[in-house]
Formats: sequence, C-alpha cells, structure tokens
Amino acid sequence: MKMLMPILIVSALVICGACGQQPSAEYTPSDKDSATVTVVPKPGTMLDAENNEYQTVVIGSQEWMAENLRCTQFSDGKPIPVAQGQDSTKLMALRYSPDTNALRPFGYLYTWAAVERGICPEGWRVPTAADWQALMDTLAGSDFGSQLAAQADLWEVGALVTSPELGKMGFGALPAGAANCYGNFSYRSAACFWTASETDDGEAVSYTIESTSPLLNWEANVSKKQGRSVRCVR
Repeated sequence: MKMLMPILIVSALVICGACGQQPSAEYTPSDKDSATVTVVPKPGTMLDAENNEYQTVVIGSQEWMAENLRCTQFSDGKPIPVAQGQDSTKLMALRYSPDTNALRPFGYLYTWAAVERGICPEGWRVPTAADWQALMDTLAGSDFGSQLAAQADLWEVGALVTSPELGKMGFGALPAGAANCYGNFSYRSAACFWTASETDDGEAVSYTIESTSPLLNWEANVSKKQGRSVRCVR
C-alpha cells in the first residue's frame, strides 16, 4: 500500500480502527430482498461554500454527493482550519501530505468538529446514521460496499474490487482512508465517512468500505478527533 506518511507503516484499516472505538460491524438492511432501486447517475451538480463543483447521484429518494467534500469554508463562509500532516487535534480539516495530487479525487479529511460546525451548502446536510440506513434499505443484493465504491485502479486489490457489483450505484466511494488521532495518514485500502450522529461527547458514528470485503461496515464509537471523508445529502 502506498503510504502518505512514509515514517509510519500503518494500514488504513488500523487507522480507521484507531483511538479506542469498537470494531466495525457489517450493515444489514431491514428488507433488502424486496427493495427496489431507482438510480440516476450524476443527474446534476452541487456547489459548496467556495464554489467547488461536485457531481451528484440520486439513489431512491435521496440525492448524494458522488465525490468527497474538498471545501475549506464552513457553510457560513468562514474559513476551515486546514493543515498537512500531524497534530489533527487542533485542526478541522487535513490534507494528504506530501501527495497534494490526491486532493481532487479524495477530498479533505475532516474532524467531527467540522461536521458539527456545519460544512454542507444550503439545502444539504451531513448524513445521519438514519440517512445511511435509508440508502442501504434502497439497495438490492448484498455487496453494498462494492456497489458504492468506484475506480478499481485506486483501491488495493481485494474482494471489494473483484465483486461484479463494483460501481453499480454511481456513488463513487474512493479509498481516501483516514487520519488517526495523531494526524497520521493512510489511504488506498478504505473509505471512511463521517455521519452527523454522535455516540457521546468524544465519539460518533462512521461508515466504512474496505478493500478486503464487498460489504459496508458501520462503526459506532469513532473518536471525533479522527479525520474522515464527508459526503452531503438531501
């Protein structure tokens, strides 16, 4: 796996599981067998607070960003503190270092403080755990992680990209990985998304797609100091 901080040999799976949270669990929809799917791949675009443009996708009754957020302004236009590398406890958004070319495909990794502060444009929101559940209940089949993932060449080779379901939904999940509580980065083997649902003062819920499995996992106790990707929904 290509490492973004060469002094540390840590996989994205370790980073996504760092800082004391419980192990991830496979998501099981309530009625997947009878679900129907309505998908309009990239029906339009969305602009964030600093006018970056994103593709979107309609899945069932929801419209999701089909790219990771890469905005450096809060919803009210005020700047989001951004830095490279370590000391994420003092930041709200982190950029991959030294690989600045990763910004467009992978976006920024945000701490939960940025999620709480408000980073989606007007009319959009950071999805709650209930929003993710509604998305999963819309899908048919079982390889939900593969259905939501995209661009096999960016992922480490594993069961995710070998599934025939890869890229089916146009959601475009990429292996942006995460930054742990110490600001150390890794990518290529996992996509880790914040939700707006918090577990307690120090932890929140996150959804994770890993290269080793075609499934979608959820994590209920992720440290809010971690950096993770953000998608907006409406």
